[in-house]
Amino acid sequence: MPDILFYDPETLIGTATMQCEEPMLRSMEDPFVLLSVPAPDVDPAEWRADPETGTAEFVDKPVQPDEVDAERDRRIEEGVEFNGHVFEIDARSLSAIVNVVTTGQPYTWITMDNQQVALSVEDLRTLHSTAFQQVSILTLAARALKDLPVIPENYKDDDHWQ
Repeated sequence: MPDILFYDPETLIGTATMQCEEPMLRSMEDPFVLLSVPAPDVDPAEWRADPETGTAEFVDKPVQPDEVDAERDRRIEEGVEFNGHVFEIDARSLSAIVNVVTTGQPYTWITMDNQQVALSVEDLRTLHSTAFQQVSILTLAARALKDLPVIPENYKDDDHWQ
């Protein structure tokens, strides 16, 4: 009894497996290929179809969108360099900068390595703009990765995040 892998025709990644009788193969319309291992033992997402040969090969489980989000968040947590110091740029920090700017007063901000840095209102505006731009770049890069048919295994490489 053949073991088969159904797959997404766009990504060629497996979506389901089953065992079936030989005559059933002729009536199936969904794209499928034969497996070299028993279907019950297979995680379909770890197999890529080769429609030309009618077979499938084992591949690492595809990178998931939440893994890209985690990398984006990790990069945001690294902060942004401004005037020789690294500052936090998470949503709470960006909001706090805006609140301080509205007072119109200079402020002593604490860097990621706990240094106190006196910043003018203009410095705070520029820090906010720089931080917001960095968060935007990272957010758009993550979106671009998640929009690909298959997220590349090297999605953590800096080249994907610029």
